[in-house]
Amino acid sequence: MAFIMNTNEHKGISYFKNVEQRNTGNINGMTDGVYLKMDKLKVNNIISQGGSEYGTILNIKDIGDKSQGYVDVINSYFENINASIYGGVVFSLGEYTNKHVRFEECVFKNTTVSIGGISFSLDKKSEPYFSNIDEIRKTEGAFATNPTKVILNSNSKDKFILFSGEKIPEGITCNYYL
Repeated sequence: MAFIMNTNEHKGISYFKNVEQRNTGNINGMTDGVYLKMDKLKVNNIISQGGSEYGTILNIKDIGDKSQGYVDVINSYFENINASIYGGVVFSLGEYTNKHVRFEECVFKNTTVSIGGISFSLDKKSEPYFSNIDEIRKTEGAFATNPTKVILNSNSKDKFILFSGEKIPEGITCNYYL
């Protein structure tokens, strides 16, 4: 399970300092870790290793636009994080995650996942804030989002059906835009 799961805007402030999380796991549900519903959460100096299917540290289903809740992760170190599907550290389907989740001066080493080694988000606009984003983006595959637009090239089929997570079939040529 992710260290921090979905936020549902309950009142209060949770503050964690000098946390060490190692060898966590999640397969189809919550198996270990910490499950929090919170209004405000600050995490300072977490050292984390572990894995899950989606978002080992943060797995966010939704955060409302007008929510007063936030998650701040400060001066933390994430190493040997893996996810079997999407989002090594963060997996978010929340449209407003960018307004409520911040990573300040965090280090990410050896994150392995099929898509989005550090973060998988609904779209680029909704990605969490990372203070050192320019440095992190130098790592190939660190961030991933759902494509927001696919345009078929003129020499391709007129239409095809594609479900989330599927690969574009052979014989289809297109450009996609994030």
